[in-house]
Order: sequence, then structure tokens, then C-alpha cells
Amino acid sequence: MMDAIPIGVDPLEPIAKAYHEETEAYDLEVCSGRNDQGVAVPIDGKEYSKIQKNAQLIRKIKINQALELGFSASDFQKAVIRYRP
Repeated sequence: MMDAIPIGVDPLEPIAKAYHEETEAYDLEVCSGRNDQGVAVPIDGKEYSKIQKNAQLIRKIKINQALELGFSASDFQKAVIRYRP
């Protein structure tokens, strides 16, 4: 039996955080553009394609981590959307 999760604690937050951090780190390496907040922005189709492929790979890895904890892919996706640094 799983222990109760305290209210306000998102057990998938560390995985969602890692997803955001890992994808942004790669984006910063690949993308030539930056927005006003310093977020990496692809300037052409080649950069866009690279960051999309990387994001898909990292997403698969993080979904597997969520599944190992008993959560679904949908649960992971919701955690990614909810996550705020």
C-alpha cells in the first residue's frame, strides 16, 4: 500500500522539473535565438527538428520513470504542464 501523499505535494514534480531542465539545457546548446526572457528559440527548421527529437526522447524516458512509480503517461503530462520553476 502506498503512503498517503501530503496535500500540496506533487510526487511527479521532480520528474517534470527534470524534463524542463534537460530539454531547456539542450535547447540552449542547439538554438541560436533567445527570447526576452533568455529562453532558447529555434531560428530555423533544422534547430526546431533537433529540439523536437530531443524533447520526444526525454519525454519517453520521463514517462517510463513515472510509470515505474505507478503513474500514467497522462499523469506525467499534467505534471509537466503544472510545473512552474
